[in-house]
Amino acid sequence: METVAWGGRNTDDFLNEPPGSQFNYEERVLGAKADLIVSEFVNDAGFTSEHTERNYTKFRNDFAAAGAEWIIITPHYIRPEMMGLNREKDIDDDPRPHVKTLRKIAAEYGIPLADASLRWGRLWRQGIPFSSRMMNCINHPTKEGMTLFVDALTSLFANITPDKTQKIMPVQFPEDWPTDNWHGFKRHHFTVDGCPAWVVEPDSPQPDHRWSWTPQWAESFVERVGTIELLKHGFYHAFVDVFKYRCSPKGIEVMNHFQDILVDMGLSPKANLIGMSWGGFFSLRYAMENP
Repeated sequence: METVAWGGRNTDDFLNEPPGSQFNYEERVLGAKADLIVSEFVNDAGFTSEHTERNYTKFRNDFAAAGAEWIIITPHYIRPEMMGLNREKDIDDDPRPHVKTLRKIAAEYGIPLADASLRWGRLWRQGIPFSSRMMNCINHPTKEGMTLFVDALTSLFANITPDKTQKIMPVQFPEDWPTDNWHGFKRHHFTVDGCPAWVVEPDSPQPDHRWSWTPQWAESFVERVGTIELLKHGFYHAFVDVFKYRCSPKGIEVMNHFQDILVDMGLSPKANLIGMSWGGFFSLRYAMENP
């Protein structure tokens, strides 16, 4: 894998660099003879639609001729006034012509699009000002901001059909854990450091044993929050009752131990938190301790 990054520059700069330059497009990008090229240019965000169409159509033709696959990542949001915005909420739709054109090109040519912009535009729905995800409140993402790019990119691979010949090893639950029926699925009960806990088993687990976790009020609004649908789609679902600790350091300790137990059993190392009321606070608190 090779990274070609040039701070503060855009695609015009790469295309206009002379032969022999460290950032000459023909030599550094096409010359690498890559199987896959992933591109993201926030400094192209000020381009007109025509400008974006010209540069990115060239890239599409060049990469196709080179036999390389291509993933386009849309850029993050930047300082509101630099995007023609005067607010940081009700901003789901990125107003920049560049982003709209990238989406159009991806749709027309069947190019995979990791739409990070879409995720930045929805941060306000989580109560998060997008400027808080930039270290200078202008255009440089923080570590948390960078995870939005990772999430957008990895989501492209979430629905890849698994190899049917590969045997999926089931999670093995201890035989001495009591079981019961939870909304039509088998639930396993146990305790963690004296706190009641349980995990629900899907009928057809995903190969990576992904799972959801409701930190509080796991029996409330089950249908509304989508837990049953997640189980139907192969997610495990889990809960540990740490309400008495209100996510104090002791509560975090129990939650860490709970997750360690499930991961050691074979569940995915990364949980999908579903926060409601106090559970929303618990989710944020736990995620801050375990980014």
